[in-house]
Amino acid sequence: MQSFVHSILLQSLGYAILQSLWQMALLWLLYSFIAYLFKLRSKTKYTVAACVQITGFVWFLLTIYYYIQLQNDSTHLNELNTLNDNFTFVSYETNNFNGIILNSIVRVEKILPYLSFAYLLILSFLFFKWSKSYSTTQMLRNKGLQKIDVQWKLFIKETAAHLGIKKEIKIYISNLITSPLTIGFFKPIILVPLASINLLSTQQMEAVLLHELAHIKRLDYLLNLLLSFIEVILFFNPFTKLISIQFQNERENACDDWVLQFKYNST
Repeated sequence: MQSFVHSILLQSLGYAILQSLWQMALLWLLYSFIAYLFKLRSKTKYTVAACVQITGFVWFLLTIYYYIQLQNDSTHLNELNTLNDNFTFVSYETNNFNGIILNSIVRVEKILPYLSFAYLLILSFLFFKWSKSYSTTQMLRNKGLQKIDVQWKLFIKETAAHLGIKKEIKIYISNLITSPLTIGFFKPIILVPLASINLLSTQQMEAVLLHELAHIKRLDYLLNLLLSFIEVILFFNPFTKLISIQFQNERENACDDWVLQFKYNST
């Protein structure tokens, strides 16, 4: 039990979880300040939000590493662990401010391994859901597909070449989705719901496909995969969720703005 309580990895992870709250809060405030002060366009806000999210994740990992090194090298922390072995609770003068702070530190350090263990349990479940969602998305590449009219294949091929996209892009009608979707990075595939084919005019359909081509050109699929992974790791942090919402909103807004350059209405 004592080895569990004093596990360097669990202690360090616990510290990183707590530190991540103020770290991401600071990054969220910085993002909000920059976006408001400089009146950024959607494209730039999207990029800044992605950078902020990645920075928060790297900061979280560095915090874990920092505390592992600190606990390996610090004699002071080893002595504090010895005190925890010998005493269930260390009492200090409660009217002494330093004593209150030290009591609080001891209490927090005792619960960190349990906090980390709970985090890892929840993380395992969320990773399972994330993996299942990824597998379900990949399944759409092969199931419920119908061939699409050749005019849309030609439109994709010609427009992609005009935009400098060198990857081969496939396009199909899908019976399993309700809104257009792009899947894949190396071999992207655009899926269009049957309703879009039946209900949209030619110009509207072209705008929809341009929107999906924008995602491919901007490497949105790969970046979205990375940031969704980060969101799973930092699931406990509300500021991670706020930044993720901003990223997703500005990603779509940026693609709509891109479509407008071609004299189409945004979709």
